[in-house]
Amino acid sequence: MPQARREGDIYWSFTGGLDEKRHVYIEGNGLPERFSSLKQSSFQVFELGFGFGLNFLLTASAWSHRAQPGQILHYVAVERAPVAPADLRRLLQQITISNKERLTQIYPAPVAGLHTLWFQPNVCLHLYLGDARSLLADGLLHNIDCIFLDGFAPIRNPDAWDPWVLKQLALASRSGATLCTYSVAGHVRRNLQAAGFQIQRRPGYGQKREMLHASLPPDTHEGTPLTVAPVSVAVIGGGLAGHQVARALSRRGIQPTIFDDGGIRLPMYALSPQVALNVNPESRLSLLGTQFTNNHLDVQRIGLQRKMSSGRRQRVLASLHPDVASDCGNGLLYTHGGFLYGKDLFTDETNTPDNRIQRGQVLDVVEQSDRVVVTFQPIHSPSTQIDNFDHVYIAAPDRALTVLSPVPLTPVWGQSVVIQADSTIDGPVIADGASIIPGPDGFQVSATYDRDRHSQSDPRYQDTEVLVHHFRRSHPDTRVQSIRAITGQRTTTPDRVPVAGPAPDWQALGAYCADNTQTRPFQNYSDRIGLLTGFGSHGTTLAPLLAEFLVASMMKEPTVLTRDLMTVLLPSRFLLRQVGRLQTPL
Repeated sequence: MPQARREGDIYWSFTGGLDEKRHVYIEGNGLPERFSSLKQSSFQVFELGFGFGLNFLLTASAWSHRAQPGQILHYVAVERAPVAPADLRRLLQQITISNKERLTQIYPAPVAGLHTLWFQPNVCLHLYLGDARSLLADGLLHNIDCIFLDGFAPIRNPDAWDPWVLKQLALASRSGATLCTYSVAGHVRRNLQAAGFQIQRRPGYGQKREMLHASLPPDTHEGTPLTVAPVSVAVIGGGLAGHQVARALSRRGIQPTIFDDGGIRLPMYALSPQVALNVNPESRLSLLGTQFTNNHLDVQRIGLQRKMSSGRRQRVLASLHPDVASDCGNGLLYTHGGFLYGKDLFTDETNTPDNRIQRGQVLDVVEQSDRVVVTFQPIHSPSTQIDNFDHVYIAAPDRALTVLSPVPLTPVWGQSVVIQADSTIDGPVIADGASIIPGPDGFQVSATYDRDRHSQSDPRYQDTEVLVHHFRRSHPDTRVQSIRAITGQRTTTPDRVPVAGPAPDWQALGAYCADNTQTRPFQNYSDRIGLLTGFGSHGTTLAPLLAEFLVASMMKEPTVLTRDLMTVLLPSRFLLRQVGRLQTPL
């Protein structure tokens, strides 16, 4: 039987373990019948104690057989002491359960934080690795329909059954939400009643005489209204970020109009996590983004070797799990690093209807009471065009747009080279002042940075020499046969962190910052316009995750990021920092 050393308790028994979980959590909450009769667009389960994911697999199986087309299951699970990926694979091999291979495929490395994992087209797992109290304290959970209390026994793990935890779960749940657990301990019943649940003892499974069923009264509270899926959606920007927004929308069955003013695309893009000496929100965001990109795009997972001194890499390794990075002698080898082909980062436009791709320049985006108005100059046309949308995502760094103009964005030109050599090399991407990607048709070395370069897009000899020098330093025995230079422009912010979030009401924000009596967080953000830009050289690592976060936020779905990470991404953060009031909205 699998056992947790820390708690001194078993996860489940091989003898009847699956049947017991099905009896307590699936049938106990009446999920088959509730799934079949569901009228709303989504259903949300919260599990305390993910363990080996058996309850999740059982729930996903029941959902796949009964949910209607277009409905989505959001499964939010918390695990304070995650099992190792190798242990998960080994244990699941010993039991018969649907889609266990898919779970082992997407199960993340033990990186603390919230992992969003699309398990199936209509099932999304939100797996939080950390203490439940931290996630609940964020106050970002809403609309829970069903709760599985499957932590270790109360005597072994009392925090999971704490009165405050149960009260927060009640506040985050809909009226009529149900809860089931195997424990009928007296203090568990009293804590649930104090939180507002009505409890009922029911027959247990096997040798356990009883289990506990609880529910919130029908008129407890209304919860957060679900967003009706927008009928018309626009994505402004045909670059990497814009295509990740389109990909996130397509997961929800939404086909957006993409406004694309053209741009340079590279053959390959390095997936390069950035980790600081001391773990900070930016480092955690990079690690979570690396995991998300690995799980949702076609990554060539050959690893990434970041060269650094012995003292520095030992300090970085001290904060990372061995499944994330290891010492490779002259640097760190990131297991989940690698690269992506450009064709795999950008959505397949050949399958997009022609009227969904608009070529040209967007002149302005203005929100009105019930729609967003986009003014557009089509390519090769002297006249402008006006379209109306329910939601608009701005994923282009055009500060000429009124809604984006207050964000301090800086364009940075860069140059890459594609090198044909006399041999190919199997091995990791090397990050040593530049990223050297060993592709099947040659090496790509990226990239230089030039903040002083304005509109000159032609390749420069001195930049080519710098990049070739990086290549020769890492591969001294490889002879260069030909070089092709590629130039392009990226956009960065003063703090080198992207902008991701709803567009602020800039006029209201100015008044808020000028009012020294304000103490509550600024609240005036758009429900219809989202901003996503300023990635610098971190688009491959962060754009897929932050696009998912932005779309989920606009759709009022379960949160993709915790509050501390949301705060560092706010489009309003630059002005709020100046007055010392940087907080996420409640």
